[in-house]
Amino acid sequence: MRIDPDHARTLIAQLANDAASLVPIAHSVGASLPELGSFFAAYNSCLDAFMARSTAQCTRAEILVDKALHSLEAVENADTSLAFSLETL
Repeated sequence: MRIDPDHARTLIAQLANDAASLVPIAHSVGASLPELGSFFAAYNSCLDAFMARSTAQCTRAEILVDKALHSLEAVENADTSLAFSLETL
């Protein structure tokens, strides 16, 4: 198996950046309109649900970033240890 640590770090950093850059979506102000109020209220409710799921996904991505960094470090340490062991043979 070939792992490019620099590329892996780039992907991990990109995931961390994407997870940290969630932009909230503003509610529509049309909820008070008599004809369209119920539509905009439902729309705003959908936005709330979407943002809650997005926030949960970002939290999960941040957890995955930590796990990926630890895994990459473990792989690099194992590789270094194996290389040292092979050199001493």
